[in-house]
Amino acid sequence: MGYLHGSDHAEQRRLEAQAWYLGGIDFLPPLRPGLRVLDLGCGTGAIAREVAAAVAPAPVIGVDRDAAQVHTARRLAAADGVENLRFLCGDAVALALPDASFDAVYGRFVLEHVSDPEGAIAEMCRVVRPGGWVCAYEWEPGSFVNHPRSEPIDQVWRAIYDLQEELGGDPWIARKYFALFSGVEVLEDLVVEIRPWTITARDTDRLQPYVAAAQQVFREARDGLLARGWVGEDLLARAERDYERLVRSPEAFVSHGFGRAVARRRHS
Repeated sequence: MGYLHGSDHAEQRRLEAQAWYLGGIDFLPPLRPGLRVLDLGCGTGAIAREVAAAVAPAPVIGVDRDAAQVHTARRLAAADGVENLRFLCGDAVALALPDASFDAVYGRFVLEHVSDPEGAIAEMCRVVRPGGWVCAYEWEPGSFVNHPRSEPIDQVWRAIYDLQEELGGDPWIARKYFALFSGVEVLEDLVVEIRPWTITARDTDRLQPYVAAAQQVFREARDGLLARGWVGEDLLARAERDYERLVRSPEAFVSHGFGRAVARRRHS
């Protein structure tokens, strides 16, 4: 399947910023020293580095299918002096890792980008030990609210969701978490929820990188959207201007919901 975002330097900067302004490891169940953890779809390793610090000296492994992401993840971890962290190239639905080799496995913004989410969940369950937990976390597009409201911004995002679906992904995967995870026989204690995230004009240190990241996604999708005729240059320009106005607005308010699923693998 195709991947909307790519892995150039601008996208890698977006991932690093996103990990910070969305709260890093806050979405995960409690971590403690000694937990062996797998980060599925680790990207640049921004979350994995935080996890490694929390569970040290236990090992953390990050897996991503993109060699450029893995290369950058290794470089950033080395620069931070993180010694209990390794990164591997791999496929989310066919992990080259032993059964029951981790105490915890998570995927953040991953299932929306795989063509076989059931297969990826099965692999998460396979490599986690009995009693260990699995966690998935994803945007829920239907919960997006911004004020002052911008119809151009909303239109471009709707077109981006359509493009993601055409490429084989599923931007609506978070609302399917219950159906996906409750059907897995080896899991128990399933919790599925929507977690709110809000940013306002007072949060200038987070609002500016959030808008910059959204604009980066627009740039990444631009050629694909224009080629399909789903948006025009004028609409993209108006959406860009409205994002600039949002940064300057004393009334700025943005809210997203994030789907979160957590469950444990049964002992028998």
